[in-house]
Amino acid sequence: EGLTITAGEPGLLSISNGMTFYFVVFIALVVMIWMAANLMRTRFGRAFVAIRDNETAAEGMGIPIFRYKLLSFAISSCFAGFAGALFAYHIREIVPGLFNVGMSMEFVAMIVAGGLGSIPGAVFGSIFIVFLNELLGMPAKFFPEIGALTGMVPIREFFSGVVIVVFITLRPKGISSFWERAKSVFRNWPF
Repeated sequence: EGLTITAGEPGLLSISNGMTFYFVVFIALVVMIWMAANLMRTRFGRAFVAIRDNETAAEGMGIPIFRYKLLSFAISSCFAGFAGALFAYHIREIVPGLFNVGMSMEFVAMIVAGGLGSIPGAVFGSIFIVFLNELLGMPAKFFPEIGALTGMVPIREFFSGVVIVVFITLRPKGISSFWERAKSVFRNWPF
């Protein structure tokens, strides 16, 4: 049993239809990416990177590890809470069954495929996994018997696991490494 959301809306700013809600989510995405990118330029962001790269060396430089880990948890919780509020507003109910192990695997696959510790990587990984899920759902639209089979077999979870293993072994820096390479080529162009 879940919780039903009844959200009131002002008349002129109604965002319940699909296209308007898409633009609200897109603007929220741009603002969140901008905030995360600017956070990484501050001393807090540099401390997060130092802790991620080498925790012992960061502690040796005088960075309080526990305090910064707690701060990173709080910041990521704010981002996730805002996204969850948008999601709850969109589906109009909160049901625990929506958030299962398969969805957690998809989120991990998004981060690993995009590139760990990279803001553009999170975006690229999300696009990649959503596109992969759409490709996996295509045969079920044309062949109903395959659709019944995919309901029984956890195909999405299997492919999420495959993506995680393939990217960790073959491309540890993820899709964002292609983005970084393209940026460096254009930065040094024409030389």
